[in-house]
Amino acid sequence: MSILRNKTTINTRRSAGLPSLLCGILIADTDGQLLKQTFADLEAIARDEVAPDAVQEGSLPQVHAMNCLKDVLKNSRLGERAEEYVPVALRLAADALQSRAWAVRNCGLMLFRAVIDRLLGTSNAYTEAEARTQRRLSAEQHPHLLETVFELLESPLEAPELVAARSEGVFPALQLLERLRVPGDHNAAMRQAVSALMGSPRWHVRAKAAHTYATFIGDDEAFEAFEDLLQTTTASQNGLHGALLCARHINKRLMLRYGHRLQVDRSRSAVQDESTLSMALVMGRMNELYNRNTCPSTKAAYIDLVIDVTTSSHRSSLGDVAHPDGPAIIDHVWTLAELRVHMDTGGSTVALRLALARLLACQLLLTTKIPRDMQPDVGLLLTTLSKHDADACTAFFSEATSMLKCSYEVTKAGLRTVFESFDHIEQEPDVRLCLRSQILELLLCVDDRRPKIIVFPSVMTLDGAMPQSTNQLCLDLQLQWRAACIERALCSQEVISPSLIKHVHDWASCCVAAVKGEAIHSRDSATLALARLRSTWTVLDCTWGIFRVMLGLCMAVYDLLNDDDEDIRLLAATTTSRILATDDGIACDRASVPAVASQRLLAFMVRKWSTDPDFAQEVTHRAFHALRSGQLNVRPWSQDDAKTSTSLFAEEKQNLYVDEAREVKAWSQVLMSLPPTAVPKRLVRHLSLNVTEGLNALILHATEPNGGPLGWSSRPEHFTLGLQIIYGAQYLLWLSKAGVDLAVRPSTLRYQLATLAFGQSSPGCHALLRDEAERVLVKSTVDKLSAVHSVLLDIIAR
Repeated sequence: MSILRNKTTINTRRSAGLPSLLCGILIADTDGQLLKQTFADLEAIARDEVAPDAVQEGSLPQVHAMNCLKDVLKNSRLGERAEEYVPVALRLAADALQSRAWAVRNCGLMLFRAVIDRLLGTSNAYTEAEARTQRRLSAEQHPHLLETVFELLESPLEAPELVAARSEGVFPALQLLERLRVPGDHNAAMRQAVSALMGSPRWHVRAKAAHTYATFIGDDEAFEAFEDLLQTTTASQNGLHGALLCARHINKRLMLRYGHRLQVDRSRSAVQDESTLSMALVMGRMNELYNRNTCPSTKAAYIDLVIDVTTSSHRSSLGDVAHPDGPAIIDHVWTLAELRVHMDTGGSTVALRLALARLLACQLLLTTKIPRDMQPDVGLLLTTLSKHDADACTAFFSEATSMLKCSYEVTKAGLRTVFESFDHIEQEPDVRLCLRSQILELLLCVDDRRPKIIVFPSVMTLDGAMPQSTNQLCLDLQLQWRAACIERALCSQEVISPSLIKHVHDWASCCVAAVKGEAIHSRDSATLALARLRSTWTVLDCTWGIFRVMLGLCMAVYDLLNDDDEDIRLLAATTTSRILATDDGIACDRASVPAVASQRLLAFMVRKWSTDPDFAQEVTHRAFHALRSGQLNVRPWSQDDAKTSTSLFAEEKQNLYVDEAREVKAWSQVLMSLPPTAVPKRLVRHLSLNVTEGLNALILHATEPNGGPLGWSSRPEHFTLGLQIIYGAQYLLWLSKAGVDLAVRPSTLRYQLATLAFGQSSPGCHALLRDEAERVLVKSTVDKLSAVHSVLLDIIAR
């Protein structure tokens, strides 16, 4: 506390660890008196007035005091004991949100969030979409919440510089209001306060207030509220914009209710009547809200509302979007004309062009009849739009992608029109990367919906999908699109051409390099690209020119099964099930868990490539990569690694999921599943020398007291190296049993294993290493005795 009172300058983030130090002291306090005094002192410091000359500073005592309070509330050991001080912290946070100093307002925002997390009993962030389904707070149970929210929503503006402060306080108040059950006697006043914010001059405040106001509307009054909001006039453009945003949120509620009634009540006629009435209400306000309106922003909001009611009407009727009662001018012809009118206007109509482009995409994909002579006009307009406003053209394809992802029943004629527009745009040399990426995303979405969508673009063939940019997103999408093109080409061609084989080789090399982290493509994109192959695995398995490509891809899929990202592992498990389906006698109806899929994939590769030299080389590298080189001296390397590291910072592993010890054991077992002659003699000789030297190094370290119970062998890299040496000895003894001559006597290996397993030990040697050495020794000894027994039986029989 003296550090805070003395206003000591602290230039590090999060108050230089003072909150953690305070929490540690308070945890030791059992009677709670120290916690009570701490809250009183910290509140007094936090409420001190900020000096005018220190408003722009960041190291303020008020900031550090609120950081300490925040950590106390979030601490799991102190949270329950601090419950009684939640109203004090909430009141302090609300007052801090109206401070003149930005640093104090920022700290007040974080303290406010900590209070809400303490009340909800969670520390997870929540989004607006989840607000109606998550836990809600009761105003009766927490009466101080309602008073605080009212003050933040209706705080007076005493000075111009406090306008920003009030805006910052409005957002947490609205967020809390969405989670608060407002009593009936306060409902009208709260709605009025939020409705006033819907006319705020700040865009983000209007948007947040509109979403919050929609949460007040019950399902039984949603349609009436929707109708009332549409009656807003253009007298206040800010108020009109907020009303249209709120109407969009309520329309989404109506769509959810329509979907529920269709599933439960099967009352399609009633749903169609309400949907028709909603569209009629929106179209009936077109003259007032669009034609006579001069504000591009509110006109864009009205167009977005038209898109929403159009899609909801289509979903309820499962038919064409043409409406018999609505104005005939709202169709793709009208939209094309409006886009041409606003094409060359200034930056004030950017939002309007974006909305009109989204409306055009919606109309084209949902309209059943499109004249053939109009399709070139659409392509020409989009080409011109890509030059003047690439963002609007991107919005067109983004809306089309969203509609496909939402499983709308799009029309074949509309989809063909969208595809034909690709030809015009792709011929332009200066197409922006964001637009090209959005087109690729749309194409991938179309590929995902096969075979429901049988219309495919003539552009973006395999040749056109080669990387042409340095943008990461575009390159990743191109890699996935090349996979889709290869899947379609291999399944449609009876005779595979040499050019297609070259494309497959190039694409597979990119995927393998991406999985290894050696390519410009990301690991995620390689996973998604491999997941797009379905029938291609069967073609790869039976086609000589690309048969060897499958081995590299299988190795890449195995590595993805050990990725530390769970989504990547699950996708790789799905890909593994398709690979295993190519093997005769194996039926894979559904994907296995990644751990099981990796074992099955290993068994599959052993059956397929047991005599392949490349596979044997890869298996040897994965099992004994530290022992393969004949120039490696294991003893000095082990001695150097056994030294205590003096590095200030530890380097974190790139993959925290993969178990190196398990991998060494798995690949050594795979190596013993191959024929004894699979590994070249030169490599066996190098392995023999390194294993012998490695066993001597292990014996030396096992007999020297260096490190105690958590000594050198408890370090992951040392333990893995020890297992490689022991499993290397196991493989050499297996080769000797199979009749392969070694550079070292098998009896020497057994003697070294016995010395390691039963010799003098120190606490620094891991017990599992000794257990594995003993297991390998016992197995080899039993095999040797069995061979001697067989020879003796043959002699006796003679």
